Amino acid sequence: MNSLYFQLFWREKHGVMLEVNGVPDLPKRLEDEFTQWINNRKKIMSFEVNLQSWVKVNEDGSSTHIELKPNGTLTEKALFTEKNLVGQWKVVDGVLLMRVADNATVVEYQVVGNRSHNIHCGVVHIDGVVNNYCKFVQVKNSQYR
Repeated sequence: MNSLYFQLFWREKHGVMLEVNGVPDLPKRLEDEFTQWINNRKKIMSFEVNLQSWVKVNEDGSSTHIELKPNGTLTEKALFTEKNLVGQWKVVDGVLLMRVADNATVVEYQVVGNRSHNIHCGVVHIDGVVNNYCKFVQVKNSQYR
């Protein structure tokens, strides 16, 4: 079982974000529900992620705009302040991985795709520790640039 998937499932089902080493064995009573959750996920493909902008929304409501460039770099801009971060992205086994540095702090996102719509879910790690749960929304780029 993929521990990232179980972390996200557990957060959406129980409202609790687990550390990777705190992921319990899946209770039998949740097997069908977990299978349904997995079946509603999709692999994110590296060729598609930079075709649209992304908006990250944290549980506390703070949000950023993320531009993924074809060369594997990214720019993350706060929507309501002047804060900008730069970093890298890649896709591994269908999971979008992003990494930005803010001074000495390293922030990493792991994003799992949603088959039903363009609102995906993810885990945020700060300096290697699970910090929170986020939603990542793919937004249509304007054709009138």
